[in-house]
Amino acid sequence: MERYFECVECGYEKAELNLNEHLEQKEGKQICITGVPRYLCPRCGETTHLLKVELEVERIIDRCLKNGSGTVCTVSFKENN
Repeated sequence: MERYFECVECGYEKAELNLNEHLEQKEGKQICITGVPRYLCPRCGETTHLLKVELEVERIIDRCLKNGSGTVCTVSFKENN
């Protein structure tokens, strides 16, 4: 992934890549995905995920729902790529 990305909200050319946590409550289960790449614009604060990242997050969530018997699932995004 590129270090910088053009902000989709304000057009600033240096929205910076960083890693974030994605938390979701679904079907009674708490899902935490660590190290999810996103671009954050320092000018307007807009957060952007690339489509391939969003699709992988959805795949990870689906796997957590199908495979886990507990109420909490914590997964590293990097381990899934």
